Amino acid sequence: MSSTQPASTTELKEYCLRKLGKPVIDVNLADEQMNDMIDESVQFFQEYHFDGTEVYYAKEQVAASTLTFASAATGTFDTEEIITGGTSGATAKIHEVTSTTVLKFKQHKNSDGLREANTSATFTAGETITGGTSGATGTAHATQATAVVFGNVDTKALSADDTIIGIRDVLPIKAEKLSSDDMFSIEYQFNLNQLPGLLKGSGGLQIMQHLDNILILWMICFLKVILDKFVSID
Repeated sequence: MSSTQPASTTELKEYCLRKLGKPVIDVNLADEQMNDMIDESVQFFQEYHFDGTEVYYAKEQVAASTLTFASAATGTFDTEEIITGGTSGATAKIHEVTSTTVLKFKQHKNSDGLREANTSATFTAGETITGGTSGATGTAHATQATAVVFGNVDTKALSADDTIIGIRDVLPIKAEKLSSDDMFSIEYQFNLNQLPGLLKGSGGLQIMQHLDNILILWMICFLKVILDKFVSID
């Protein structure tokens, strides 16, 4: 390696110590302290460098599952009623009656009464679907892939593109509509005040304070060397 291009962690440590004055100055740093500072510098680079990573809130729309009939249903299905497959024994609760041939549903269960979003344990193509309270009936589409399409309300799965390298948490926002009775709930307050502010960057003050604290720690040790070497700050 060259004296200014460390090729390993050990060489990087020695380079930093030389920049801090070694061997003319006795730099009293334990190996564990140097490892901590290197780890923090890499984390800082990943989080804040223009070509690194950033933390942000991603939103995902909760979508109901879809049941499509081969032709117009006989009778009118009711919202929130339970529908049952005559052959499969699968059940679900209607979320929305979109048209005479399409139902939006949720809380899908297989014939054993277990929550499952599996095409092999759902309403089957060509079977008769019956409403539990309305008595309405409809015949599922002859093509299975068209008859039933599961939404994430049943699959419990969220989409993430290739630019996302990790998910820290999923915020437990209520699925129900918020009303005046929810004004003091954490969900209402977060939606009303916090999330828009975070998306618009009003949390910048806290971020800057956090960065200031990190930079002070680095200056005490040797992080300034790492920053000068690997991160360009305009």
